Amino acid sequence: MNATSDKASQLAAERARKEKLEGIRKLPLKDLETAVQRELYAKDKTPLFVMRESANSKAKCWEKFRFVYEKATGIAFTAHETGFVVCLGCHAIYAFHRKNGTSTLNSHSSICTTKNPDSDSGSIVKFASKQDVSSAGKKNGGESSSQNVLY
Repeated sequence: MNATSDKASQLAAERARKEKLEGIRKLPLKDLETAVQRELYAKDKTPLFVMRESANSKAKCWEKFRFVYEKATGIAFTAHETGFVVCLGCHAIYAFHRKNGTSTLNSHSSICTTKNPDSDSGSIVKFASKQDVSSAGKKNGGESSSQNVLY
């Protein structure tokens, strides 16, 4: 492959990334949160988003939450004039404004079933991905069922 085709491929990939990102930004908030979660935990080689710690906050909730950033630019992801944070335990996504404080995050931390962010036990996404689909079918009278599999 020559330098011209490499550059063209890079430009096409960058254009596709920007279009996908803008498409996500335009989604209604609830759908947007689901799309962000899907991108964060995708097994894709080039995810749109990454998680980062809060560098300047001392609140206890930041032990369990991380900010969502655009991977390519390193800029905090925003849509609908809000940023987003993710629970490390259960992977819940929350819209977050610094000016509103951390009360919602603290409330979530107190009820989240995963107290240890490094544990897999509270993550429904991790739980579902570890399940043997064939054994799920046996539980449903021998028939395979896609209802037991999360995508």
